[in-house]
Amino acid sequence: MATIRKVKLYKIMGEDACLSELSVPTIALVGRSNVGKSSLINSLSGRKQLAYVSREPGKTRTINCYECNDGVFYLIDLPGYGYASVSKKMKQSWAKMIDRFFKEGSNISLVIVLIDSRRDVTDNDKIMINYLYNRRMPFLVILTKIDLLKKGAVNQSKARIANQLGIGIDDVFVYSSKTKEGEELIIRTLEGAIGAKIT
Repeated sequence: MATIRKVKLYKIMGEDACLSELSVPTIALVGRSNVGKSSLINSLSGRKQLAYVSREPGKTRTINCYECNDGVFYLIDLPGYGYASVSKKMKQSWAKMIDRFFKEGSNISLVIVLIDSRRDVTDNDKIMINYLYNRRMPFLVILTKIDLLKKGAVNQSKARIANQLGIGIDDVFVYSSKTKEGEELIIRTLEGAIGAKIT
C-alpha cells in the first residue's frame, strides 16, 4: 500500500499558536470527535502509533502538526467537534482554535472533512462544510469505518451523505483504516493538492 515516505509529530499548538510557522502546503483534517482522524494519519504514515487513537471521544484538544517528507508539507489534526460531554468553555476554546487556524493559515492546500459512514451528517458537519464553502477553501469528504458496513452498503452511504451535504457523490471518498480501502486514491488526491509526489 502507498504511504507517505516520512512523517513525524512536529508541533503541538494551542490557542496562541504562531500559525505563520506553517510556511509550506498544509492539509487539515476536521470532523466530529472519534471519527477516525488519528487512524487516518497513522494509516497514511504507515505507523500504527504515530497519532494517539483514543476510545474516549474529545481527547484531541490541541492543533497537532505532523511534518511530512522533511518539511514538504504538513498534516494538521484539528480538535474534534460535537462531543456532548465536553464543557461549553472547552467547546468554545476548540471553535476559537479552528476558526483562527482557517483565518490565519495562509498555506492551506486542502481540508479533509471526515464523516462516519455509518451515521447521518450532523449539524456540526453541515456548519463546517458551509464554513469552508464561504471561505472558498478546497475540501473533500472522506467516509470512515467503511469496513463496518454490510457488503454493498458503501455506495448507499456515499449517496446518502452526499445528498445530506448537498454535494456530488464523486466528491465523497471512502476509507478504512483496517482494510486500507480507499487509501491509494486519497494519497493521489493529496499529491494533487500540494503539487508533489509524497510516497
